[in-house]
Amino acid sequence: MAGNTRFVAILTAVAALIMLAATSAHGFAGDLLMDIQNGRWILAHGVIPLHDFTTQAMYGRPWSDSEWLYCVYAAWLYSHFGRMGVFWGLLPLTAMIALFISLFAVRAGRTWGVLLAILAASAMTIVMNPRPQLVSYALFAFGLWAVMQYRNAQSWPIWVFVATVLLWANAHASAVLGPALLLSELLLGASERRRGLVVPTLVAIVFVFAHPGGLHSGSSFLAQIFSPGILSTIQEWMSPNFQTYTGLLILPWIILSLSFLVPAAYRARDWAGLSWALLGPLAALFAVRFAPYMMLGSLALAGAYWPERLRRMDAPKMATVAASAFALFLTASTAIAAAEGTLFPVREPVAAIAYLKAHHAKDVLAFYPFGDALEFYDVRPFVDGKAELWTGRPWWPAYIAAQTEQGGIARFAATWDPRVRWILWPVNGYGGSQPLRATGWKLVYVNHHGSGGIDAGVWERAATVT
Repeated sequence: MAGNTRFVAILTAVAALIMLAATSAHGFAGDLLMDIQNGRWILAHGVIPLHDFTTQAMYGRPWSDSEWLYCVYAAWLYSHFGRMGVFWGLLPLTAMIALFISLFAVRAGRTWGVLLAILAASAMTIVMNPRPQLVSYALFAFGLWAVMQYRNAQSWPIWVFVATVLLWANAHASAVLGPALLLSELLLGASERRRGLVVPTLVAIVFVFAHPGGLHSGSSFLAQIFSPGILSTIQEWMSPNFQTYTGLLILPWIILSLSFLVPAAYRARDWAGLSWALLGPLAALFAVRFAPYMMLGSLALAGAYWPERLRRMDAPKMATVAASAFALFLTASTAIAAAEGTLFPVREPVAAIAYLKAHHAKDVLAFYPFGDALEFYDVRPFVDGKAELWTGRPWWPAYIAAQTEQGGIARFAATWDPRVRWILWPVNGYGGSQPLRATGWKLVYVNHHGSGGIDAGVWERAATVT
């Protein structure tokens, strides 16, 4: 027993390091900055906002922050420990995900367990952004484990999981997956186990809506799923491309689920497990952001249904060695990044934003990925990362088109933001410098090697340049 505990602990540490490497590579950038800014506002005012208070386009309009609890946590970490405090503050969530990956994987035996855990942790790297979805991955994994324990006649994990749904609902909109998981077991699980799930499932459903936004915020998850503007413009909401690194990491889990787990669950008459094995790949094919839930569900089922003859096989040893070498490489790269001071780097055009602040810029029309950084540094952008607010607006298609069309942002400014004085936009490509110069804008500052290596330029209306 002690030996197995040590093995799980080691495997958990390895899986956590793999995922931490991905979080570090993402860097201190993107929507994390919006989260911290929202959390700072809540801590400063002592209330949870029910309106947008950071953007020019929707300032004062109704909006409920369904991720407020995570935002407060991230803001508290940043205020007390700085940028690296945020990174290390995410370690408990990463470790929790890694722990359940390991617990599921070792049920297939030690050799297969190492292989499955490393493959799962490696696949999770595509979504290990320092954002509130980490809460969802961790608690969804916990919910899977709680259901598996309930099948083994242990009911207390279910009740602990239900209690966490209340926290989940105030940290990320994917909390709807909590009661959905319980509901699948209640409706499709073994008849002798169903009665004990009625009350926990009902409580979990109530908890999903127990936050300041109420029913509207609790349903925002579904609103995002069916928003054409999000599905066509944000990568994590698009279907996976199996010719890319992301698609190649997702594909084996789809194959595993459809070719092995579906027949195994069917033979066992495990209708709840069969629903996971079918719906998981369908959700992952619908959008990349659902792939982690599919992978975690597939891993939980794989550990339960791994054939005994495979557990005793030595064949996967070479693959395990190769996967372990990959894990060692990622771990070493993380250690090197830490030694070189490049762990969790700042990736935003901070110099350009400092220029805007020095010139007392109030509202800035910015490239979509720059909006969160602007508001983090107290400059109001036209829009930020709250995509659910923008997709129904008449100007949204033109704004998205401006991200790729030469001169598109100048046309957008003339039509939809005619009084704006400043534009923060990539210098090359994405409607770069020459078209802006030709339409009454002057390039006044260039921030080299900003977010994602993009050179960001600050443009000012030519009429106001002295």
